[in-house]
Amino acid sequence: MIALGLPTDDARVPTLAMLLDDAATTQWLREHGGAAMSGATARVRYLRHKPGTSVQAWVEIARGDDGAGAREMSHAVVLGTAAHGEPKRAKLARTASRRDTWSVGDGSGTAGTVAVGHAADRPLLALAPLLREGATTLRHNPGRRWVGRAASGELLKVSAPGREATAVRAAALLAEHGVPTPRVLQHGDGLLRLEYRAGRTLETTIDGGGAPSSDVLVAFGHLVAALHAVPSPTAAGPDRVTSHGDLSPDQVLLQPDGALALLDLDRVTCAPPAADLGSVLGDVLARLSTVAAPGTEADAVAHRAWTLLLPVLEGYRAAGGVVADEDVVAAGALSLRGRAAEPWRRREHDAAGQVRRRRDLARLLPTLLAAPRRSGRSGSAPVARRPSAPPDRVVVDGVEHTVLRGWPRGLDRALLELGAPDGSRRGAEAALGGADGGDARVLVHPRGADPRLPAFADRLARGESVVVHRPGRRAVLRAEGPGAPYVKVTRRGRAAVAARRHRALAGVLGESARTAEVLWSSEDALATAPLPGVTLLDLGQDADVPTAALAAAWSGVGRVLRTLRARDVEESADLAAVATHDAEAEAATTLAWLDPALAWGLLPAVDPGEVRDALAPLVEGARDGAAEPGTLLHRDLHDQQVLVAPDGSLGLLDLDTVARGESALDLANLLAHLDLRQRQGLLTPERRRRAEEALLAGAAPGPRTLARTPAHLTVARLRLAGVYALRPRWRALAGELLLDTLR
Repeated sequence: MIALGLPTDDARVPTLAMLLDDAATTQWLREHGGAAMSGATARVRYLRHKPGTSVQAWVEIARGDDGAGAREMSHAVVLGTAAHGEPKRAKLARTASRRDTWSVGDGSGTAGTVAVGHAADRPLLALAPLLREGATTLRHNPGRRWVGRAASGELLKVSAPGREATAVRAAALLAEHGVPTPRVLQHGDGLLRLEYRAGRTLETTIDGGGAPSSDVLVAFGHLVAALHAVPSPTAAGPDRVTSHGDLSPDQVLLQPDGALALLDLDRVTCAPPAADLGSVLGDVLARLSTVAAPGTEADAVAHRAWTLLLPVLEGYRAAGGVVADEDVVAAGALSLRGRAAEPWRRREHDAAGQVRRRRDLARLLPTLLAAPRRSGRSGSAPVARRPSAPPDRVVVDGVEHTVLRGWPRGLDRALLELGAPDGSRRGAEAALGGADGGDARVLVHPRGADPRLPAFADRLARGESVVVHRPGRRAVLRAEGPGAPYVKVTRRGRAAVAARRHRALAGVLGESARTAEVLWSSEDALATAPLPGVTLLDLGQDADVPTAALAAAWSGVGRVLRTLRARDVEESADLAAVATHDAEAEAATTLAWLDPALAWGLLPAVDPGEVRDALAPLVEGARDGAAEPGTLLHRDLHDQQVLVAPDGSLGLLDLDTVARGESALDLANLLAHLDLRQRQGLLTPERRRRAEEALLAGAAPGPRTLARTPAHLTVARLRLAGVYALRPRWRALAGELLLDTLR
């Protein structure tokens, strides 16, 4: 049965029903644990469920004196599986034996359960030695992460080997730039040992129904701004900053001297500035909805949370941070939606009620905190009017140019690419009136004028033609002639990093695909040799190309995915430093496209809650442990990024977006583009079907990738709706794609 989307039992995994009832779990342990469990009581502290497959739980066990004396506390991992999962239970029992801890179980040959001392958590290799040294357990997400404290007070974290690398790199980077965070004392094999710092985290006051002082909250904003100001070689992409990745008040330590320090750097990544501030808002909303008195209206909770966030935003902006309130609210709704199921996973009191309140609040938040209803220290904000939409046509020097595509930069600005009748292209920037709803004003860049791309004018002066120009971001140019190289102009410092990664990826891809040879590179430009062939998109459109040849090419793309999935990111220093692009980052990227397109009226009006509900399975699944281990991603892989040479070999373009994340993201993006091409009339249904079959056969995705692909596919389709809404030729199709995805 399922209530509020939360399972109450699982016919294939009977252990779930047991773990949802502490009394039943206690009885099972007493029946199967013999004398050692006589008089024991169990409390399930955290569980993770994969429907029809398995459930894992962290269980706290109390034994001994049940009177006035203290009881002995211990911890267990309980694994329940369907019948086909018996080998996993057997492996866990064997691990318990090797690590010198206990195990009990049932269900030989059938669905069943095994419980072991938590030292036996198989992926956490460093845990057993720490427990033998007397470390105490604070939190445990079986198979994922353990947090504890050493007898000397140091904070200990254990994950699968290699997963600690992100936190180690982040701690070094933040320390270099003066952002306070505990020092890393030891790391390796999944272990992270951090220095002890006295103090308390900021959520303790909120959980008690109060609030940190205004000065502390302003300082919190300063701290976030300092983090976002940290330069990072992984911060590629527009309007992205070094981001905590899971920021909340419990990740900020208030020390005895009043100074703040940032904790838990395991998920440091690159994201829009609103992602961290929205994460704080989402966490505060979740906490307030838990401690609010029965019957408290969602409106009161939302405005209480916003009141708490206002000093943080004030401090952030005073320290130089730039962020729009609307973006913070949107990110806050997404963050809260991702946290909605936490009370159920943590087996908290009234879990179902808490989940319902959080989901309702997330759905209503964009309305509850709309501009007319947000209040700040200077009173209510003015009533918002819809910003002007980017124009479809622009007259330049008496010549009408067509807007080919655009890139939103919040709600009040968009970058545009203009096409002239002679086929030339140039960049422009549209100011869209923002909340004042004024008319759009378009600044067309004089040819070569782009202060953030100083090498752009020099390349144009050499007679090169513009292939694409995204003002302030990048430009691609090329001289005439079949062998002329492509020159990519970037902001200063980014081209050199891109060139190193490009060469590293060439080694990773091996024979699965060629990459363009880097001929030369500087701090702000790199040149690559042209690759032979036509794009996979052109190949699919060409009726003279046999379907079998098209399928062979798509099978090759699948093998590229398989190659990326199989490689160790850490084997190259240039690739080890790439950003992590997780589920929340992908959802935020999608909203960065979709929210402006909806606000500008470029897409059919839909309930913002519907959009966030559609994003939720991706984000919630990742929080619930369903996400795959991070592998190499292209992150913008589609049929125009792949060239097919006359001999059938493949070439891969645009490697700037390479990241670490779920393999299902690249797979879903390719599938979403195949769907889009059929909608555009560029691919017949039969050729699309054969291409999909060949892609999946070549990629050979594992069960976890396949399980995550539908959620990624939904998000990819929503993102494409936002992208193509800013391409006037395809705007009507983008609207259809949005509505079909939300049905």
